[in-house]
Amino acid sequence: MGWPNPRRTRAHGAPCPLAEADPQRLRDKLVVALYNYEPKHDGDLGLRKGEKLRILEESGEWWKAQSLTTGQEGLIPYNFVAMVNSLEPEPWFFKNISRKDAERQLLASGNTHGSFLIRESETSKGSYSLSVRDFDQNQGETVKHYKIRNMDNGGYYISPRVTFSSLHELVEYYTRSSDGLCTRLGKPCRTQKPQKPWWQDDRDRSRLRVVISGAKFPIKWTAPEAINYGTFTIKSDVWSFGILLTEIVTYGRIPYPGMTNPEVIQNLERGYRMPQPDNCPQELYELMMQCWKERPEERPTFEYMKSVLEDFFTATEGQYQQQP
Repeated sequence: MGWPNPRRTRAHGAPCPLAEADPQRLRDKLVVALYNYEPKHDGDLGLRKGEKLRILEESGEWWKAQSLTTGQEGLIPYNFVAMVNSLEPEPWFFKNISRKDAERQLLASGNTHGSFLIRESETSKGSYSLSVRDFDQNQGETVKHYKIRNMDNGGYYISPRVTFSSLHELVEYYTRSSDGLCTRLGKPCRTQKPQKPWWQDDRDRSRLRVVISGAKFPIKWTAPEAINYGTFTIKSDVWSFGILLTEIVTYGRIPYPGMTNPEVIQNLERGYRMPQPDNCPQELYELMMQCWKERPEERPTFEYMKSVLEDFFTATEGQYQQQP
């Protein structure tokens, strides 16, 4: 069967050829689908959660894969799969998340008493922490953290009285019994499905360029994926919110001062981001930079930003009250 060659494109519109890689390494690279994916274009391969695949070629955000179930080949979004036998397929495992972010996510709507996650330790490389949502009579809804300690033989434990050969066993045990924890483990912390990396052919891209060249299209407020591909999502709104924050801090200054719309597009594709405005607190600028992450799925949620801004304004409230 011939291999269709859909025209995936990079952010700047140049064709994105399939990456050359060690065939033996890829032949041994088995992944498992984290989410369902319905093919939208010729050459796409549909995914079913839990399905195992062999990676044949890697190319940026789209990988060529073969289903071990059907034998079919096609392109899949890279962030919809994880390595077989890794922790990533587990709904309770959060690979790159801080203690503070774990608290924000567990306290977000959709989670309840007993919701939990296991994350990589911020302080001890190769170690893990368990974060559990609990209810305290004095503090209300809160999050408790437990250090998961490593054993010399590769096992794990929270209390030395009970040890486990894997994190899966640990989760199963504390799901049945709290045994020293604040509560039994309930459902894994809810998380958002990542935004699929979309593509369009050059003709669609050219038509979009014509549309956005008009003065009415707000280029300077628009996320790169929306400019390049017309992909408008909640995550592109997050990018625009980051731009809005600069306007607030600068009392209405137009973003990217001195740049034309084409210059903004070119500079964004090179990785440029607006520098920290004068009199802008570092914490607020860090939030802006999170809004402007290149990968949409790495940008924060509005719920997370609301929590950050509430903490920020609470911390600075006294300073503002002292102003004449």
